[in-house]
Amino acid sequence: MRYLSKDNYHWWMPFTQMNTFLKKHPVIIDQAEGVYLTDTNGRKYLDMSSSMWNVCLGHKRKEIIEAIYNQYHRLDFSSPFRASNSKAVELAKKLSEINHSQLKKSFFTCNGSDSVEAGIKMARQYFKLKNQKKYKIISLKKAYHGVSYGAMAASGFEEDKVYFEPLPAGFLQIPPPYCYRCPYNKTYPSCNIECANYLEEVIKKEKPETVAMFLIEPVMGMGGVIIPPKEYFKIINKICKKYNILLMVDEVTTGFGRTGKMFAHEYWNLSPDIMCLGKGISNGSFPIGATMVTDKIWEQFLNGDEKTFNHGSTYFGHPVGCAAALTCIDIIIKENIIENVQEKGKYFSKLLNDLKGIRIVGDIRSIGLMFAIEFVNDKEYKQPLNKALISKIIGSCHMLGIWAHFTENVMLLFPPFICSNEHLQKAFHILNRVINSVSKK
Repeated sequence: MRYLSKDNYHWWMPFTQMNTFLKKHPVIIDQAEGVYLTDTNGRKYLDMSSSMWNVCLGHKRKEIIEAIYNQYHRLDFSSPFRASNSKAVELAKKLSEINHSQLKKSFFTCNGSDSVEAGIKMARQYFKLKNQKKYKIISLKKAYHGVSYGAMAASGFEEDKVYFEPLPAGFLQIPPPYCYRCPYNKTYPSCNIECANYLEEVIKKEKPETVAMFLIEPVMGMGGVIIPPKEYFKIINKICKKYNILLMVDEVTTGFGRTGKMFAHEYWNLSPDIMCLGKGISNGSFPIGATMVTDKIWEQFLNGDEKTFNHGSTYFGHPVGCAAALTCIDIIIKENIIENVQEKGKYFSKLLNDLKGIRIVGDIRSIGLMFAIEFVNDKEYKQPLNKALISKIIGSCHMLGIWAHFTENVMLLFPPFICSNEHLQKAFHILNRVINSVSKK
């Protein structure tokens, strides 16, 4: 489009080097339907990222559009301060019903980062109300929890933090359960799950009376679909209980069926104290998130104005967003979406396994409809594939009609839940063609 120049393009986009973007024949998405995106030049892309991992049920779902339309005609907005609204009440009840843990109360937000921020504040205030000096938050390196200051401080991507320091105090990270690149240079299962046991060492070093919470994605998304060993969470849960530390699971990416369970922590029978939600809760149709807590935490904030949780913003608990979320949950349940995720996940995983023989494919990881292909220069030494070849893979995929996301040397594939076998076959054939071509460079 002719107006794409430094002087005539006015949207400053997130996480984007605008000079590079404007030089490289930038893609402007103009339409979307089902599992496809279409740009302003008419090129169609199979949306293998579910846009930003959030449009899980496909674009332009009629039921969601109608729910939003009807809610605007009933109640377009209501302040969340000292007045409730019926859709927020209904959504909170629904969320308490569909999770199998003791998470019964919901604090609504506008996105996943907001949800994490709220959870961090809740944990710190919870212990202050109990007259305990527990304030430190432990999380994982390579974890992504958001961009607001608390969520960013808890995240494990140092490059995202460097220009915004000094960050809030009291945040520290430990190595992730990344078996392919074990930070302890050990091999599972003879490793004794050191990545989990190390949490106790850090707690002791920091002094247990100062540690408030351990924050973790059950499956790390942006970090590269890092799935912990089966023993990991049993050890983590035991450590948290031993030292009276809250466990907060960030299910912004994994919630609402992405892993083949309604919530990923169900795989390990976890009972978190706090859970953060976003992305798939509204299928990308409206900005909304939620922070869920147990009655134990909720009750600590009752009985006294000084105990009020003084946090929130104008659009928290927006009735239109709540109406969209309720409809998404209904679709997931009525259409047996989670069973479809399990089925399609196994099917696509089997297809992708054929890529393992390619020279530059170091590892392929998957759970449900979360997939990571890690590219390396050398399989033995696992040196990450150089940036020029990564750029070649990205560009070729786009040219051939696949929309996918990368983090460093890892391709992340998060297909929509409604993908057919034919869609997945198409994606595989393109990936196979591109990766084989680049491996010969």
